[in-house]
Amino acid sequence: MFSQKKLRVVIEKSSGIYSITGSSEMEFVGLPIDVHINKVSWSRSTNFKADIKIYGISKQKMDAISSFKWRDLTVINKSVRIYADDGKGELLIYSGTVATAVPVYNAPDIYIAIESYAGIYDNVNSELPPSHLVGKNIPVPLFFEKICLDYKVACVNHGVVGVCEDPFVDGGGLQERLRKAGMAYDVDAIIGDNRVDIYPTIQKNVLSLGVSISGLISFAQKFATKVWTLTQNDYINYPTFIDQGIKIELDTLKPIAIKDKVKIKDSDVSAANTTWSLSMIEYNLSTRIGGHWTMTLYCYLGFNGA
Repeated sequence: MFSQKKLRVVIEKSSGIYSITGSSEMEFVGLPIDVHINKVSWSRSTNFKADIKIYGISKQKMDAISSFKWRDLTVINKSVRIYADDGKGELLIYSGTVATAVPVYNAPDIYIAIESYAGIYDNVNSELPPSHLVGKNIPVPLFFEKICLDYKVACVNHGVVGVCEDPFVDGGGLQERLRKAGMAYDVDAIIGDNRVDIYPTIQKNVLSLGVSISGLISFAQKFATKVWTLTQNDYINYPTFIDQGIKIELDTLKPIAIKDKVKIKDSDVSAANTTWSLSMIEYNLSTRIGGHWTMTLYCYLGFNGA
């Protein structure tokens, strides 16, 4: 039932407290809230973001959380977490940095509009010195661990191998440094909730080693995470074919990670019945009357597909 669907948004200051709450956090729950989230499968994209609208809050609270985008990232001092519950338990579906939080006074719809990008505040500090290691045979995972250590987050390796020489990367935040290092060393680094998961860019890393197609499939399967089997009861209508893949729309939430695999089973669209990799997960969630509640999976045919 739609009445069971709930959104909870928590905005946290990196330092100091809100005088209204007496703590560093301000929570919004039980209100009309709209959330649009894009999660992408590689760190080199800037499209890992969330747009949030919160209705019905006081002017004092809107003023307290207002933020404006500046050239200097050091002024970014708030993070946001989004929790969603469709009646089966609450899930943390996004954490990120508040880029802007702007009050909108267009009666009768008065709300605060929040724009956020992946990574909490501690991961955005632009005053940190460059991430750097000295040596000729530095393991690539060790360098990514160094970057994450600089930003006080854990690094979890999912099969990244190889060595590099005197690795060096700078930039105004964790995501920017991961993007640069990922391009240099063929690694996809995904920022999650206070952790970073690193994966090999399979196409280049393995093909460059002259591995056979069967070996390539084995490599992909070895470092794949969970495979989710979806039947006709799990998604709305039919899988839709899009450029280079399919789109699947769900009206319930599943804790699917962006590097997981999706296996379509018993669909009337026969060509969709195989195993797919994810390129993006999109959430369109609303607790407003008449609002949408969908989780959309954008998939492409990965190396472990049929």
